[in-house]
Amino acid sequence: MVLMNNLYKIFKKQHGVGLVETIFAIGIAVVVMTSLVSLALVSLRTSQKNTSLLRQSKLASEELERIRTYKLTRDWKDFVDDMRNCTGTSYCYIAPDLVLHIDLVPPYGESLEAFGDANIYRYFKAYDPAAVSYPVTSDSALIIDPGTTPDLLRVSVTVETHVGDDVVSAHTHTDISNWTR
Repeated sequence: MVLMNNLYKIFKKQHGVGLVETIFAIGIAVVVMTSLVSLALVSLRTSQKNTSLLRQSKLASEELERIRTYKLTRDWKDFVDDMRNCTGTSYCYIAPDLVLHIDLVPPYGESLEAFGDANIYRYFKAYDPAAVSYPVTSDSALIIDPGTTPDLLRVSVTVETHVGDDVVSAHTHTDISNWTR
């Protein structure tokens, strides 16, 4: 009985301590939840960006395959002459029906399906790596010398995703040579 009286006296003196502890616990929970929400948002944003870059890389690889197929439909000299139009400030793409398109004004290149407020553009440039001085400082330096038919062309494909004022790009390139079948 003495023990019960002592416990009763101790608990009777602690009025309001439960409320302070509850408020303190809620404060800690709010800080933890805010951190978790921030982490989730950063993870989601990173995931979306990585998905976009992966998609851009796939679209760039598809364009390289179209260029290789386009090359197989012509002889080497005609292919180089066509690619001469895709140097410097020209933006080229090959449509699914293997027709070469050359754009000189925005929007550059092939406009692909958009999602949300994003627009996707794909284009390539071709140049003779032997005729370029490195490091390349501008697109106008990417040339194929007139009157020559080099045995090797470098094709650089760019896929851009425009979201508002932000532009995210993926690039890939390959060398295409004058090999015989």
